[in-house]
Amino acid sequence: MKNLLSSKGKKKALLLGSAFFCAFAFSLILLGFFYPSTQLYLVIEDKEQSSLLYSTAIEKGDWFSHRYIHSVEKSEVFEKFMIDEEGHIMTMESWTSSFGAGLPHLSKGKSALIDGYYVLQDLQEPVSSLYLLPDHSFPHHFFVAEEEILLSAPPYVGRVIQIDVRSFSFWHYKLLPFLGKSSKSFTTRA
Repeated sequence: MKNLLSSKGKKKALLLGSAFFCAFAFSLILLGFFYPSTQLYLVIEDKEQSSLLYSTAIEKGDWFSHRYIHSVEKSEVFEKFMIDEEGHIMTMESWTSSFGAGLPHLSKGKSALIDGYYVLQDLQEPVSSLYLLPDHSFPHHFFVAEEEILLSAPPYVGRVIQIDVRSFSFWHYKLLPFLGKSSKSFTTRA
């Protein structure tokens, strides 16, 4: 009889220990999900379908750029951007090999002629988001975090894409691909 009671006691203790462990693990997961610590991500989304096409972690002070052939002027354009201390996109430089319709031109910052390019530097012009429509007719390259992405190829080509900075908690970011949601449904602007 004594062995039967101790066996029941062991089972009860085991069940209680398992329940405590499950509750503890669940609490940790919830804490991680709602923990306010966030990371900045540069995202590329299909604007019309609100679907996430690309994302990468970035830090304040990081730079990214894109290089393309202007569809009207048929000249190369190279633009550089920086993430400022508030997590916003700032236009910093613009390199063009000609002036014409739709090409960058501001009276801010410094201007110079470097290797045949008209260069505008130190612009520090805030941009809420970048909206692009990459075309397969001309190469369009995007550079971020030592990666080069060809925007003039699938899945980007022929879509209006939005390039933006978003702030995600770790768990929200990890759940995005499984939920098929746009990053806008989970985050606030950086």
